[in-house]
Amino acid sequence: MNGRALTARRSVSEGAAVTPSELGIHRNGTMKLSCIPVSFFEAISKKQMTLAEWFDFAVELGLDGVECGPLMVRPLGPATPAEFRQLAESRGLAVSNYTGYSDFSHPDAEFRRREIENFIRNIQVTRELGASSIRALTGQQRPELNQ
Repeated sequence: MNGRALTARRSVSEGAAVTPSELGIHRNGTMKLSCIPVSFFEAISKKQMTLAEWFDFAVELGLDGVECGPLMVRPLGPATPAEFRQLAESRGLAVSNYTGYSDFSHPDAEFRRREIENFIRNIQVTRELGASSIRALTGQQRPELNQ
């Protein structure tokens, strides 16, 4: 595990971080908490942190679920969607969301068509993960676009 992960674990165990349950919002039926580990993407992709270690940390933090993105599942990440789901569920975590990276604002029509095909694949990945939502990042702010 990388130094940032160890530092984050240490700060939680030393009381520097406040857990959701300490705030009174954990598992109360009205709010569920999940996280996508953006700060751990590099460590996960370089195999300095495993998905199992991330999920164990999520449990330690008191999260209800974890989110997923392309860097966490194949072909870019270490696991298939089914493996990711099984690892999460074996720890009592839901896979709450999948974030796909799309660019529907690209000036090239063929590029945008391929992005629609990619998004349809993202929907399939979301289903395989058992996630209840998908986040569609819709594109870039481009100077040549006025709408």
